[in-house]
Amino acid sequence: AKNVYKNSLHKMKIIKTTRLRLIVVALAVTTLLLLTIFLIVNPHHKATKLLAHSYAGVKTMERWIMRSPTGNYAPGFVTCPSFPLLRSVDNTGLSVNETQWLSKRHDVVYSAWRQYLQLVNIPGFDIDQFLSDNATLGKVAMAFSGGGFRAMLNGAGVLNALDNRNPRAVSAKVGGVTQIVTYIAGLSGGARTLR
Repeated sequence: AKNVYKNSLHKMKIIKTTRLRLIVVALAVTTLLLLTIFLIVNPHHKATKLLAHSYAGVKTMERWIMRSPTGNYAPGFVTCPSFPLLRSVDNTGLSVNETQWLSKRHDVVYSAWRQYLQLVNIPGFDIDQFLSDNATLGKVAMAFSGGGFRAMLNGAGVLNALDNRNPRAVSAKVGGVTQIVTYIAGLSGGARTLR
């Protein structure tokens, strides 16, 4: 009778464990179905966008890894291209559209330089002489590094702190540098500032 009792207790434990597992699986499936229905019904929800971006990011990384010479993140040897990787820095190396844009941008930058130099008011500095001697003015560029939201917010703060539309920047005599810039670049989080 003791063995029958022990066997029946053992069978009851197995049945309880199985039921518990089925309940957990049923809850997980129900949660996934509800989440899927919510995301389909509400495609503009942040979670939907996050999932889509995450999936796209994973697929992109998979493609990169497949193209990697080692099949993973480790560096590997590749054949260098036979064509030159650098282009001439004179205007013949730029596209027609960029050359036209630079020509238009020059006038804006020239005016911004004048406004900025008037703002800082350097004693004994002849603004007209400087601008006539440097009629072509060099190109000023800004670059923002990566680092997620921290880099994005840092870049936005820098742009604002150097912008002549910010009264505090003007009173600190740094407002106007943003207007002098011809090129702005960003990497990863720093690029989010530029969107």
